[in-house]
Amino acid sequence: MARIVIAGAGSVGASIAYHLALLGARDVVLAERDRIASGATGKAMGGFRQQFSTEPEVRLARESAKLFHELGPPLFEAVGYMFLATNEGGWTRLQERAALQQSLGVPVEEVDPSRMRGLRTDDVAGAVACWEDGVAEPAAVTTELVRRAADHGVDVREQTDARDVPGDVLVVACGAASTELVPELPIRPLCRQLVDVGPVARAASL
Repeated sequence: MARIVIAGAGSVGASIAYHLALLGARDVVLAERDRIASGATGKAMGGFRQQFSTEPEVRLARESAKLFHELGPPLFEAVGYMFLATNEGGWTRLQERAALQQSLGVPVEEVDPSRMRGLRTDDVAGAVACWEDGVAEPAAVTTELVRRAADHGVDVREQTDARDVPGDVLVVACGAASTELVPELPIRPLCRQLVDVGPVARAASL
């Protein structure tokens, strides 16, 4: 059987290694040039949702939901995910997306945004939510997936450049750094600013 070398032990690389092992791959090396979850994964906020706008994305998220709910607290908290529209055009698009999501089994529903105490809603045209969605702990989930992969026989190597590991197949899962291994990959990192404010006084679901 061909040896598979995975470059990058963030959330994507760890998941690939774990699921390859579940599928019966017996010679898998997970190589990380630094430490587990030391890249973008370790800096991620961890929001998880199934409310996407294309069928492939929804199906992928739907399958991922099974793992997150299996992990459960404290690795994953199903606190819900709500989307708001502030004009009729946006509300129409949210409803169209919700119809697609529902057709694929996602329990998304129209909600009254006023149920959220402390949320200004006078300019909201409509809202949808999926209460199965929530927040994960990216580094902790990744560490758990790596542990499971190792338990299934994956050779996990930190402080190792995947290019230095002999193998038959190289899987590049280095996020924004993937172009260092394969320059022609069409990857362009985008910087996003998110702030975790924690619980807000008087802002909670009824």
